[in-house]
Amino acid sequence: MSGRRQLTLAALLVTWSAAQVGAQVFVSEPRYPGASVPEQVGGREEPEPTPPLGRDAEQTLLTRLAKLELLDAKLSKIDVLEKVFHFVQLDANVARISEQVDRISERLNEPRAPVNCAPSSDDVREGLTSLGERLGLLERSVQAVSNSMNSQLDRLHSQLDALLERNVQLNTRAETMREDVGQLLRASEIVDDQLEQTDNNLKYLRDELDLVKQKAHTIHHQQHKSEAAIKETTVTVHEKIDGQVSRLGEALQHRFNLITIDLTMIVDTILRAQNQSQVPSPPLDYWDDDFHPLEDADFRAKFVNEIRVKIAEDSKKMLGSACAGTTVQKSSEALETSIVKTIKSAINSSLEMAASEQWRPTDCSDVYRQSTRSGLFTIYPNACSRGHQMQVFCDMETTGGGWTVVQRRGQFADRSSLDFYQDWATYKWGFGNISEEFYLGNELIHLLTASNDFVLRVELEDFSGDRRYAEYQHFSIDREDNQYRLNVGKYSGNAGDAMTYHNGFGFTTKDREHDSWPGKNCATHYRGGWWFASCHRANLNGVYLSGHHSSYGNGIIWYPWRGYYYSLRSSRMMVRPRRTHENSPTNKR
Repeated sequence: MSGRRQLTLAALLVTWSAAQVGAQVFVSEPRYPGASVPEQVGGREEPEPTPPLGRDAEQTLLTRLAKLELLDAKLSKIDVLEKVFHFVQLDANVARISEQVDRISERLNEPRAPVNCAPSSDDVREGLTSLGERLGLLERSVQAVSNSMNSQLDRLHSQLDALLERNVQLNTRAETMREDVGQLLRASEIVDDQLEQTDNNLKYLRDELDLVKQKAHTIHHQQHKSEAAIKETTVTVHEKIDGQVSRLGEALQHRFNLITIDLTMIVDTILRAQNQSQVPSPPLDYWDDDFHPLEDADFRAKFVNEIRVKIAEDSKKMLGSACAGTTVQKSSEALETSIVKTIKSAINSSLEMAASEQWRPTDCSDVYRQSTRSGLFTIYPNACSRGHQMQVFCDMETTGGGWTVVQRRGQFADRSSLDFYQDWATYKWGFGNISEEFYLGNELIHLLTASNDFVLRVELEDFSGDRRYAEYQHFSIDREDNQYRLNVGKYSGNAGDAMTYHNGFGFTTKDREHDSWPGKNCATHYRGGWWFASCHRANLNGVYLSGHHSSYGNGIIWYPWRGYYYSLRSSRMMVRPRRTHENSPTNKR
């Protein structure tokens, strides 16, 4: 019985030792990320400081660690139960062996009956042989039990090693998770900083927006007050002007009535004296339908005043002649003749003066009536407000003359590469030197072509000296609120029809897009303003290049003639009314 108790005690001791080793392995590792094994410093345990964790991250990590600890506890229970089962089996085997050993011992110690005769040698030999076999069997049984225990112990060591390795892996994973949590915390801090900065920016923008609203409200209030003041001032000014005009009209009418009476008396006197003279009437067919000099108050005032001055001067001369001995009859006749000549001269000079003041050419075809010399002239388009004028270059030589040039490109002696890549406002009022490269301006071209039916002529020249032209009937461009839309009619010429492709499109610049190229601006891409479609077959406002080039569609382009990879040397766009030229006013008179 003592041997069996010792084996059972040894088995329990091994089981308890394995459980203690597993417990120490699990206890020696940190239970949560950021924790560490306390170190002995001066006999006291100083815990290593743990980095602060966010509430959500710490809760997630603690949940994961709790699950890992629960899993480890279950694994430990399973391993301990397995070991206990093996030890119970081993203890049962040992117990059976111990019982066999006890039975053998009892049988050996059992008292035998005395015999009358000594055992024979064969019986002794047989007994010893049987005892040796039983001892050998016992030895083999003990050896088998020892081998089984050693095997069980080896398995226990292997399982303990596996548990240690798994614990190391868990520690590694916990360390990795701790690093990930640290990175997440740092990233969350950066995001918090960015969110705080964004909140500050939004607050600043809100403050700026409130300030802008306040300023806008103030400006609107001031504008309202200004408009009211301007309206009140305008009404007052109109009332004053109407009163002054009314008074001035009454005064002029009164003066004209007096002057008419004076002229009538003078003419009657002359007619009675000469009995044949008559003041010549002005050429009424010379003037426009809505103007005649004798119907204008200012003209009549100048005319009568000039007659009065001349008559006064002649009267003084005649009076001096009479005093010098000339007969009264001759002095009177000379005075009458001088008065008649004075009236005629005053009428003719006043009519010529009025003609020079009234003649306001609307375009270069009107200028052609007065001058056939090409150059700079001032015109007054019908669509402009009264008195508005513009300076233009008139071509009086090409196909009958009378052309108003609205655009020109080319090489000049003092050329400085005029940039046609301009914004909407610049193209509206024009730019450049009218004597060289220039664009007249969309607003001026609109005013020029709004009151008549015009022909557009485009003249082109390449770098080999070859020249071509294209003409289009019914040319005009719309108002600004309609994007200065292009209108061209029937084509004729030898350069090829390139403008019909652009007919009906608005003008496009780098800051205002009216083309049909989805997602892109043709003016920005081809560096110039034009009536782009998607994009062009003609672009006379492109970059000035020298003939052949490798950039598609750039340069001064007229696709039907030279294609998209050739920039022309020069171009001119000019207009004139479709009506034929009439004689100039000088010839008409």
